[in-house]
Amino acid sequence: MPRISSFFGIVIEMYFGDHPPPHFHARYSGERAARPRSLSRSRLAGSLSKRALRLVREWAEQHRGDLEANWERVVNSDQPESIDPTAMTEMITVTDVEPLEGLRIRATFSDGAIKDIDLSELIGKGSVFAPIRDQREIFEQVRVNSESHTVEWPGEVDLDPDVLYGHFEPASGIRLKRRTIREPIRAAN
Repeated sequence: MPRISSFFGIVIEMYFGDHPPPHFHARYSGERAARPRSLSRSRLAGSLSKRALRLVREWAEQHRGDLEANWERVVNSDQPESIDPTAMTEMITVTDVEPLEGLRIRATFSDGAIKDIDLSELIGKGSVFAPIRDQREIFEQVRVNSESHTVEWPGEVDLDPDVLYGHFEPASGIRLKRRTIREPIRAAN
C-alpha cells in the first residue's frame, strides 16, 4: 500500500485497486481508520485517538485536491505522489505554565505566545476536575507534561494545548476566556 504522507506518527496510505468511493487509510500507534464515504467529508471509520482523528481531518481538508488526484492515480494503478505534511508540523505545545488567582493559568506556547486562560467554567463541572477546583493546593500543582507538552495536574488530568491556545473550543460548548499577554514571536515547533 503506497504511503502518501506522514505527520506526528500518523501514516496516510491508499491501496491500489481499492473500492469506491474515493478514500484513504490512516494508521497511528496500532490504530487504523479510513475515510469511507468520500475524500471531502470529515467522517472517519475506525479507531483513532481524538487528537489523531482531529489532525487527520485537518490534514485531509488542507489536501483535498491532492487526495483526489492521488485517488485517480491509484485507481489507474499509477504511483501516487507524496503529499507534503509541512502544514501539519507546526503543532502548538505548552512550554511553561503557572497558576494565577482564581482558576486561571498563564501558559507559554511553543510559538512564544503567552496567554492568561480562565478555566473556571471548564473545570467548574465534572468529577475529574473536583480536586483541582476545590483544593487550591492541587490547582497550584499545575505543570507541563514532558511527553504530551500540555498542561497537567496530578492524576493525569490534562487539557488539549490547541484548546488552551484558542484554535478550538472545548467539545462541551464552553468558551474559554483568554487574554493574550504576548503575541507569537515565531512559528510553532
